[in-house]
Amino acid sequence: MGGLVAQKAAEGGRVRAAVFATSAAPKGIRVLTWPVLWRMPRYAVSILRSRPFTIGPDDAAALLGNRLTPGLQAWAYPQLVAESGRAAREMALGSVAVDPAAIRCPTLVLGAEHDRITPPSVERQIAARYGSEYLEAAGHAHMLTLEDGWEMPFREVLAWLARVV
Repeated sequence: MGGLVAQKAAEGGRVRAAVFATSAAPKGIRVLTWPVLWRMPRYAVSILRSRPFTIGPDDAAALLGNRLTPGLQAWAYPQLVAESGRAAREMALGSVAVDPAAIRCPTLVLGAEHDRITPPSVERQIAARYGSEYLEAAGHAHMLTLEDGWEMPFREVLAWLARVV
């Protein structure tokens, strides 16, 4: 969700450069995948009624932490907070519009090879929409900042920022 927020911030012209990491897609890019569709029906009522919901540990392990160690999963999942049903619905339906012409700063899209929420195919479409550079974190998934080896892709992000800002 943070990557979509970053797109909206970049759209407003308030930043010198923007990185969209494992980003939710803006309106016009379909993101629903089979793993998500398979696991989300149990949350459908909350999503449709704009009510907060907490993703269960099995679903979180399959969708968010599929590259986390069991120990890290046990630590991370109790710290997850309720998701906004409204935000989930808007993202699932592709309701959040971002005007590509209004993003005039350099942009980088960071995808993750094993991301089941926003797979690399979606991240490449986001990069194409904005004319962004694209970086794919090999061996990583959606929660790459918690995964072993997270430092490497973020070194590349920092190098990109140093180059463009």
